[in-house]
Amino acid sequence: MNMKNKYTLNQLCDFRFGTSTSVSPVGDVACVQGRDFNEDGVYINKEIQYVKESALKYAHYLNAGDILFSTKGKIFSTVWQAQVPNVIATGTFIILSIKVNFVLPEYLSLFLNSKKAKRYFDLHTKAGTVSHIGKKDVELLEVEIPPIEMQRTLIKAHQLLLEEKILVHEIISKKEKILSGFL
Repeated sequence: MNMKNKYTLNQLCDFRFGTSTSVSPVGDVACVQGRDFNEDGVYINKEIQYVKESALKYAHYLNAGDILFSTKGKIFSTVWQAQVPNVIATGTFIILSIKVNFVLPEYLSLFLNSKKAKRYFDLHTKAGTVSHIGKKDVELLEVEIPPIEMQRTLIKAHQLLLEEKILVHEIISKKEKILSGFL
């Protein structure tokens, strides 16, 4: 028995665009960019960039639980956990806010990063100087939504996988240091 229901992304989320503006080390409003996240969508920035509030024509400040979906270059998704207060996202991102009560943002981000979603994005990505996918194509992605408890189980399994990756990387790094100490 299939307990998953299918919805298009635009049935599940409201969409807004990140702000197109130039960033610098000084300014009034913190700004996240695609480079601030690793390949797993984990926030890794140690040097926050800013924009001047006066330069913003509009600003969509991020809220905890918003999903950042990178539409240019490396296509990925991550849930914003309010790591930095008073922050906006650059135009690299479409910001998704869930508008239904039967899907968790972490599950939706996990689905957006899945092989199934990646195949869809590969079919709809436009080539150019920087590859990109349009908002309309993102909105029409079909998403399978299992029951909330299954979503929580998948999210927990993913968190454990990310923790394991970190530990494996640390072990490899320590072994390389030991080996280089003998050579």
